[in-house]
Amino acid sequence: MTPFTKKSKEVTQVKAKFNVVDAVIILLILAVGAAGFLFLGNRSQTVSTGKNVKIFYDVEITDREEYLIDRFAEGEKVSIGEKEKIPATIVKREVRPAVKSSFDGVSGEFVNTEIPGRYDITVTLMSEGTDGVGAVSSNGTAIRVGMQAVVKGRDCAGSGYITQMYTEE
Repeated sequence: MTPFTKKSKEVTQVKAKFNVVDAVIILLILAVGAAGFLFLGNRSQTVSTGKNVKIFYDVEITDREEYLIDRFAEGEKVSIGEKEKIPATIVKREVRPAVKSSFDGVSGEFVNTEIPGRYDITVTLMSEGTDGVGAVSSNGTAIRVGMQAVVKGRDCAGSGYITQMYTEE
């Protein structure tokens, strides 16, 4: 037996003491949990009430090959999203040459240069949906400007961002 270890002959039972600090900590934890549930628990991306509208939105698909231009044809039925599958129709298509911004070290300016054989395609899509409080939704999914949109059709596919949106009754 070393001098640092001694066997205790007496075993004492320690009784837990509950004090004011413990009560404050428990109340604080409960308050944070309740606030988190109230503010984060009730949020939903879907809107079920509202008036029925036609939703028009532009999706910009950048840096695509030339053969894809004709595949995004007006009147083509497409779906938006990987999981959501929002049904839509291509109403209008705009094509412009793809542009790359680069820094010119000599002049100290940013220069836009065209990328040969590459194009930016902007498609205007139309979906049926509802305009409710807080969001415009189609097929139970909220549609917002800035949202990434994966466009899939029979002959076309591409990914881009919604750049503008408006509704009509």
